[in-house]
Amino acid sequence: MREFETHILEYSGKIEGTPVSSVYQACDPRTSRQYLIARVLPDGGVSDQSRNITLMFEDLNLLFQHPHQGIGKVVNYGYDEDGPYYMRNYFNRSISRKSFGSEVFNGEQFCSIAYSVLSGLGHAHDLGVYHRRIDPDAISLIETQSKKPTAFLMRFGLRHIWSRNTFLNAEEDLGNEVGNIYFAAPELLRGEAGDHRADLYSLGCVFFYLLARYYPVQQRSYSQVIDSHLAGRVIPLSKGRPDLPSFLSRWMERLVAVDPEERHQSAWEAIEALEIAVKEYRASKGEGKSF
Repeated sequence: MREFETHILEYSGKIEGTPVSSVYQACDPRTSRQYLIARVLPDGGVSDQSRNITLMFEDLNLLFQHPHQGIGKVVNYGYDEDGPYYMRNYFNRSISRKSFGSEVFNGEQFCSIAYSVLSGLGHAHDLGVYHRRIDPDAISLIETQSKKPTAFLMRFGLRHIWSRNTFLNAEEDLGNEVGNIYFAAPELLRGEAGDHRADLYSLGCVFFYLLARYYPVQQRSYSQVIDSHLAGRVIPLSKGRPDLPSFLSRWMERLVAVDPEERHQSAWEAIEALEIAVKEYRASKGEGKSF
Protein backbone atom coordinates (compact mmCIF):
# COMPACT_ATOMS: atom_id res chain seq x y z
CA MET A 1 0.00 0.00 0.00
CA ARG A 2 1.31 3.42 -0.90
CA GLU A 3 0.52 6.71 0.77
CA PHE A 4 -2.39 8.61 -0.73
CA GLU A 5 -3.83 11.87 0.50
CA THR A 6 -7.52 11.00 0.42
CA HIS A 7 -8.47 14.38 1.87
CA ILE A 8 -7.60 16.09 -1.42
CA LEU A 9 -10.18 14.10 -3.39
CA GLU A 10 -13.15 15.98 -4.78
CA TYR A 11 -16.31 13.90 -4.52
CA SER A 12 -18.83 14.13 -7.35
CA GLY A 13 -21.52 11.81 -6.11
CA LYS A 14 -22.53 8.58 -4.44
CA ILE A 15 -22.52 5.66 -6.88
CA GLU A 16 -24.10 2.99 -4.72
CA GLY A 17 -24.97 2.31 -1.13
CA THR A 18 -25.54 -0.82 0.93
CA PRO A 19 -26.17 -1.50 4.62
CA VAL A 20 -22.45 -2.03 5.06
CA SER A 21 -20.68 0.23 2.59
CA SER A 22 -21.00 3.22 0.30
CA VAL A 23 -19.18 3.87 -2.97
CA TYR A 24 -18.40 7.34 -4.29
CA GLN A 25 -16.95 8.77 -7.47
CA ALA A 26 -14.05 11.08 -6.73
CA CYS A 27 -11.45 13.04 -8.65
CA ASP A 28 -7.84 13.84 -7.86
CA PRO A 29 -7.68 17.55 -8.82
CA ARG A 30 -3.91 17.34 -9.36
CA THR A 31 -4.22 14.83 -12.19
CA SER A 32 -7.97 14.96 -13.08
CA ARG A 33 -7.97 11.18 -12.69
CA GLN A 34 -11.26 9.62 -11.65
CA TYR A 35 -11.55 7.00 -8.91
CA LEU A 36 -14.16 5.02 -7.08
CA ILE A 37 -13.69 4.98 -3.34
CA ALA A 38 -15.58 2.46 -1.20
CA ARG A 39 -16.08 3.27 2.46
CA VAL A 40 -17.08 0.75 5.12
CA LEU A 41 -19.88 2.02 7.31
CA PRO A 42 -19.19 1.89 11.05
CA ASP A 43 -22.55 0.29 11.87
CA GLY A 44 -22.83 -2.17 9.02
CA GLY A 45 -24.33 -4.86 11.20
CA VAL A 46 -21.66 -7.56 10.83
CA SER A 47 -20.09 -9.12 13.89
CA ASP A 48 -16.40 -8.60 14.63
CA GLN A 49 -16.17 -5.89 12.01
CA SER A 50 -12.54 -5.02 12.78
CA ARG A 51 -11.56 -8.61 11.95
CA ASN A 52 -13.61 -8.52 8.76
CA ILE A 53 -11.95 -5.28 7.67
CA THR A 54 -8.55 -6.84 8.29
CA LEU A 55 -9.53 -9.78 6.07
CA MET A 56 -10.75 -7.36 3.40
CA PHE A 57 -7.42 -5.55 3.46
CA GLU A 58 -5.59 -8.88 3.17
CA ASP A 59 -7.49 -9.65 -0.04
CA LEU A 60 -6.86 -6.16 -1.39
CA ASN A 61 -3.16 -6.38 -0.56
CA LEU A 62 -2.84 -9.62 -2.55
CA LEU A 63 -4.50 -8.00 -5.55
CA PHE A 64 -2.43 -4.84 -5.09
CA GLN A 65 0.81 -6.83 -4.98
CA HIS A 66 -0.23 -9.16 -7.81
CA PRO A 67 -2.23 -7.14 -10.37
CA HIS A 68 -3.93 -8.73 -13.35
CA GLN A 69 -5.34 -7.25 -16.54
CA GLY A 70 -8.71 -8.90 -15.89
CA ILE A 71 -9.12 -7.26 -12.46
CA GLY A 72 -9.79 -3.58 -11.85
CA LYS A 73 -6.66 -2.07 -10.36
CA VAL A 74 -6.61 -1.55 -6.60
CA VAL A 75 -5.10 1.91 -6.22
CA ASN A 76 -4.97 2.21 -2.46
CA TYR A 77 -6.64 1.09 0.76
CA GLY A 78 -6.37 1.79 4.45
CA TYR A 79 -7.77 4.14 7.08
CA ASP A 80 -8.23 7.89 6.99
CA GLU A 81 -10.19 10.32 9.14
CA ASP A 82 -13.46 8.88 7.78
CA GLY A 83 -12.58 5.26 8.51
CA PRO A 84 -11.61 2.26 6.37
CA TYR A 85 -11.71 2.61 2.59
CA TYR A 86 -10.31 1.32 -0.64
CA MET A 87 -9.84 2.98 -4.01
CA ARG A 88 -9.88 1.67 -7.55
CA ASN A 89 -9.79 3.20 -10.99
CA TYR A 90 -13.11 4.45 -12.31
CA PHE A 91 -14.77 2.96 -15.37
CA ASN A 92 -18.11 4.42 -16.35
CA ARG A 93 -19.55 1.35 -18.07
CA SER A 94 -20.58 -1.80 -16.26
CA ILE A 95 -22.59 -4.51 -17.98
CA SER A 96 -25.73 -3.53 -16.08
CA ARG A 97 -28.74 -2.28 -18.02
CA LYS A 98 -28.25 1.24 -16.67
CA SER A 99 -24.88 1.41 -18.47
CA PHE A 100 -25.59 -0.48 -21.68
CA GLY A 101 -29.35 -0.31 -22.05
CA SER A 102 -30.48 -2.88 -24.61
CA GLU A 103 -27.15 -3.19 -26.44
CA VAL A 104 -26.69 -6.73 -27.75
CA PHE A 105 -23.35 -8.55 -27.97
CA ASN A 106 -22.56 -11.21 -30.54
CA GLY A 107 -20.81 -14.46 -29.71
CA GLU A 108 -17.31 -13.25 -30.57
CA GLN A 109 -17.71 -10.12 -28.46
CA PHE A 110 -18.97 -12.25 -25.60
CA CYS A 111 -15.99 -14.61 -25.80
CA SER A 112 -13.62 -11.66 -25.59
CA ILE A 113 -15.37 -10.50 -22.42
CA ALA A 114 -15.56 -14.02 -20.96
CA TYR A 115 -11.85 -14.73 -21.48
CA SER A 116 -10.89 -11.47 -19.78
CA VAL A 117 -13.18 -11.87 -16.77
CA LEU A 118 -12.49 -15.56 -16.27
CA SER A 119 -8.72 -15.03 -16.42
CA GLY A 120 -9.01 -12.32 -13.78
CA LEU A 121 -11.19 -14.55 -11.63
CA GLY A 122 -8.81 -17.48 -12.04
CA HIS A 123 -5.90 -15.26 -11.00
CA ALA A 124 -7.78 -14.13 -7.88
CA HIS A 125 -8.71 -17.69 -6.98
CA ASP A 126 -5.07 -18.78 -7.37
CA LEU A 127 -4.24 -16.13 -4.75
CA GLY A 128 -6.95 -17.51 -2.46
CA VAL A 129 -9.26 -14.53 -3.03
CA TYR A 130 -12.94 -15.22 -3.67
CA HIS A 131 -15.42 -12.62 -4.86
CA ARG A 132 -18.81 -13.85 -3.60
CA ARG A 133 -20.87 -10.96 -4.99
CA ILE A 134 -20.48 -11.09 -8.76
CA ASP A 135 -23.33 -9.28 -10.46
CA PRO A 136 -23.57 -7.01 -13.54
CA ASP A 137 -22.23 -3.99 -11.64
CA ALA A 138 -19.11 -5.96 -10.65
CA ILE A 139 -17.89 -6.05 -14.25
CA SER A 140 -16.70 -2.98 -16.13
CA LEU A 141 -16.15 -2.90 -19.88
CA ILE A 142 -13.97 -0.96 -22.25
CA GLU A 143 -13.71 -1.22 -26.03
CA THR A 144 -10.25 -1.81 -27.46
CA GLN A 145 -8.86 -0.46 -30.73
CA SER A 146 -9.84 -3.75 -32.38
CA LYS A 147 -13.45 -3.00 -31.39
CA LYS A 148 -13.52 -6.12 -29.25
CA PRO A 149 -14.71 -5.35 -25.72
CA THR A 150 -12.59 -6.38 -22.78
CA ALA A 151 -13.67 -6.52 -19.19
CA PHE A 152 -12.45 -5.99 -15.64
CA LEU A 153 -13.79 -7.73 -12.58
CA MET A 154 -14.32 -5.24 -9.76
CA ARG A 155 -15.38 -5.02 -6.10
CA PHE A 156 -13.16 -7.67 -4.55
CA GLY A 157 -12.75 -7.68 -0.77
CA LEU A 158 -16.22 -6.57 0.22
CA ARG A 159 -17.30 -10.17 0.82
CA HIS A 160 -15.75 -9.97 4.27
CA ILE A 161 -17.93 -7.10 5.41
CA TRP A 162 -21.07 -8.54 3.81
CA SER A 163 -22.19 -11.30 6.14
CA ARG A 164 -23.16 -14.70 4.74
CA ASN A 165 -26.78 -13.96 5.58
CA THR A 166 -26.85 -10.69 3.65
CA PHE A 167 -28.75 -12.46 0.88
CA LEU A 168 -31.52 -13.11 3.38
CA ASN A 169 -31.82 -9.39 4.15
CA ALA A 170 -32.59 -8.44 0.56
CA GLU A 171 -36.29 -9.34 0.45
CA GLU A 172 -37.53 -5.80 -0.03
CA ASP A 173 -35.27 -5.23 -3.03
CA LEU A 174 -34.39 -8.35 -5.00
CA GLY A 175 -31.85 -6.48 -7.10
CA ASN A 176 -30.10 -4.47 -4.44
CA GLU A 177 -26.34 -4.08 -4.45
CA VAL A 178 -25.76 -6.41 -1.49
CA GLY A 179 -26.06 -9.96 -2.59
CA ASN A 180 -28.20 -9.73 -5.72
CA ILE A 181 -30.07 -13.03 -5.50
CA TYR A 182 -30.67 -13.19 -9.24
CA PHE A 183 -26.97 -14.10 -9.56
CA ALA A 184 -26.40 -16.00 -6.30
CA ALA A 185 -25.08 -19.57 -6.14
CA PRO A 186 -27.43 -22.14 -4.57
CA GLU A 187 -24.96 -23.09 -1.86
CA LEU A 188 -24.68 -19.48 -0.72
CA LEU A 189 -28.47 -19.12 -0.67
CA ARG A 190 -28.58 -22.19 1.58
CA GLY A 191 -26.27 -20.38 3.99
CA GLU A 192 -23.26 -22.56 3.21
CA ALA A 193 -19.73 -21.20 2.97
CA GLY A 194 -19.16 -22.49 -0.56
CA ASP A 195 -15.85 -22.18 -2.38
CA HIS A 196 -14.45 -20.67 -5.59
CA ARG A 197 -17.07 -22.51 -7.67
CA ALA A 198 -19.79 -20.26 -6.23
CA ASP A 199 -18.14 -17.41 -8.14
CA LEU A 200 -18.34 -19.46 -11.35
CA TYR A 201 -22.08 -19.96 -10.88
CA SER A 202 -22.66 -16.25 -10.33
CA LEU A 203 -20.54 -15.42 -13.35
CA GLY A 204 -22.56 -17.85 -15.47
CA CYS A 205 -25.76 -16.03 -14.45
CA VAL A 206 -24.13 -12.68 -15.26
CA PHE A 207 -23.03 -13.99 -18.66
CA PHE A 208 -26.66 -14.90 -19.40
CA TYR A 209 -27.72 -11.38 -18.41
CA LEU A 210 -24.99 -9.89 -20.59
CA LEU A 211 -26.21 -11.75 -23.67
CA ALA A 212 -29.98 -11.90 -23.13
CA ARG A 213 -30.31 -8.54 -21.32
CA TYR A 214 -32.68 -9.92 -18.72
CA TYR A 215 -32.33 -11.92 -15.52
CA PRO A 216 -31.58 -15.66 -15.79
CA VAL A 217 -34.40 -16.28 -13.30
CA GLN A 218 -37.68 -14.61 -14.22
CA GLN A 219 -39.68 -15.08 -11.03
CA ARG A 220 -40.42 -11.91 -9.14
CA SER A 221 -40.95 -12.98 -5.55
CA TYR A 222 -38.02 -13.45 -3.22
CA SER A 223 -38.82 -17.07 -2.39
CA GLN A 224 -39.47 -18.01 -6.01
CA VAL A 225 -36.12 -16.63 -7.15
CA ILE A 226 -34.31 -18.64 -4.47
CA ASP A 227 -36.32 -21.79 -5.25
CA SER A 228 -35.42 -21.45 -8.94
CA HIS A 229 -31.70 -21.37 -8.15
CA LEU A 230 -31.98 -24.30 -5.75
CA ALA A 231 -33.96 -26.35 -8.27
CA GLY A 232 -31.75 -25.51 -11.26
CA ARG A 233 -34.40 -23.53 -13.11
CA VAL A 234 -32.04 -20.96 -14.60
CA ILE A 235 -33.16 -20.08 -18.13
CA PRO A 236 -30.88 -21.72 -20.73
CA LEU A 237 -29.07 -19.39 -23.08
CA SER A 238 -30.60 -21.23 -26.04
CA LYS A 239 -33.92 -19.65 -25.06
CA GLY A 240 -32.53 -16.25 -24.15
CA ARG A 241 -30.44 -15.95 -27.34
CA PRO A 242 -31.52 -18.61 -29.87
CA ASP A 243 -29.45 -16.83 -32.54
CA LEU A 244 -26.18 -17.82 -30.87
CA PRO A 245 -24.41 -21.16 -31.47
CA SER A 246 -25.65 -23.98 -29.25
CA PHE A 247 -22.16 -24.65 -27.88
CA LEU A 248 -22.35 -21.40 -25.89
CA SER A 249 -25.54 -22.55 -24.18
CA ARG A 250 -24.03 -25.96 -23.35
CA TRP A 251 -20.89 -24.32 -22.01
CA MET A 252 -22.90 -21.94 -19.84
CA GLU A 253 -25.11 -24.73 -18.48
CA ARG A 254 -22.06 -26.21 -16.79
CA LEU A 255 -21.26 -22.91 -15.11
CA VAL A 256 -24.73 -22.74 -13.56
CA ALA A 257 -25.08 -26.38 -12.51
CA VAL A 258 -26.71 -26.64 -9.06
CA ASP A 259 -24.13 -29.15 -7.86
CA PRO A 260 -20.67 -27.51 -7.70
CA GLU A 261 -19.12 -30.85 -8.67
CA GLU A 262 -20.88 -30.65 -12.04
CA ARG A 263 -19.58 -27.16 -12.85
CA HIS A 264 -16.29 -26.28 -14.45
CA GLN A 265 -13.94 -26.83 -11.53
CA SER A 266 -11.93 -23.68 -12.08
CA ALA A 267 -11.99 -20.51 -14.14
CA TRP A 268 -9.06 -21.88 -16.12
CA GLU A 269 -11.00 -25.05 -16.93
CA ALA A 270 -13.93 -22.90 -18.11
CA ILE A 271 -11.60 -20.91 -20.38
CA GLU A 272 -10.11 -24.08 -21.84
CA ALA A 273 -13.57 -25.56 -22.47
CA LEU A 274 -14.72 -22.39 -24.22
CA GLU A 275 -11.58 -22.21 -26.37
CA ILE A 276 -12.04 -25.83 -27.46
CA ALA A 277 -15.72 -25.26 -28.27
CA VAL A 278 -14.96 -22.15 -30.32
CA LYS A 279 -12.19 -23.97 -32.20
CA GLU A 280 -14.49 -26.90 -33.00
CA TYR A 281 -17.25 -24.57 -34.14
CA ARG A 282 -14.95 -22.69 -36.48
CA ALA A 283 -13.53 -25.94 -37.82
CA SER A 284 -17.04 -27.08 -38.71
CA LYS A 285 -18.27 -23.75 -40.08
CA GLY A 286 -15.08 -22.32 -41.56
CA GLU A 287 -12.40 -20.16 -39.97
CA GLY A 288 -13.89 -16.93 -41.29
CA LYS A 289 -17.35 -17.69 -39.89
CA SER A 290 -18.43 -15.14 -37.30
CA PHE A 291 -20.96 -15.88 -34.59
